[in-house]
Amino acid sequence: MENLNLHYLEIVAKSTNQVVFAYQLADNQFTLLNQAFEKVWSRNRKSVMKNPASLWKTIHPEDKSHLKQTFQDLREGALVNDIEFRIQTPKQPERWICLRPILLDDEQVIIGQAEDVTAVKKYNDY
Repeated sequence: MENLNLHYLEIVAKSTNQVVFAYQLADNQFTLLNQAFEKVWSRNRKSVMKNPASLWKTIHPEDKSHLKQTFQDLREGALVNDIEFRIQTPKQPERWICLRPILLDDEQVIIGQAEDVTAVKKYNDY
């Protein structure tokens, strides 16, 4: 990712409570994962940046196939709307996440944001 684009994304990442990320497809590595990630996932972001595949373990088993297919569609250039899925963390057995990914095709980078929408889901269920 160009340094200028990454710089702007880092500014946004520092000023929000939402998870902001940049994921390099060629290297299968995060180049940016902001501090909000730790609050949402209850995990250390630096360890996840070193081992992004470890995030897969937090995905609810019933949501893995849908998430995998959506990620593949995104990689192939499909326009992907908000993705809602569940994660399991040590602090909460189930949390709902809304992910908004964007593929920067020319740079082979997925950027985006994610937020915990568990409270909204619980409210809408009543």
